[in-house]
Amino acid sequence: MAIFLALSMLHLACCAASTHAIARVEASEATPIQVFVFQSADHSYVPGARVFVVGANGRELFSTLSDASGVATLPVSLEDLQPRYVFAELPPFYVTGAPWTNGSREYNLPMQVIGTVDRATVKAQ
Repeated sequence: MAIFLALSMLHLACCAASTHAIARVEASEATPIQVFVFQSADHSYVPGARVFVVGANGRELFSTLSDASGVATLPVSLEDLQPRYVFAELPPFYVTGAPWTNGSREYNLPMQVIGTVDRATVKAQ
């Protein structure tokens, strides 16, 4: 009887752990994908960067802008569209990116942004 009781308790513990694990997976699948765009030199935020996802066919699947804290949020449903890369662009010419990883909920995109010269203030020699 003791063996039967021990096996029953073990079975219940395994079932409960399995159910808990499934709930965690479902919760993580609903978690939005966040892209953090920051300057590689000092890790400061890069607000206003255009973050976009390119599919396996080379076409843009989605785009949005990073907020004041350098974060852009992407929908989880992108994974159904066969994404290939995630990029961040800060006009006029700063671009960074990373390969897409299915299941990942966070991307860190360092960007080297250097000061630019305002051509209107440079006098010709």
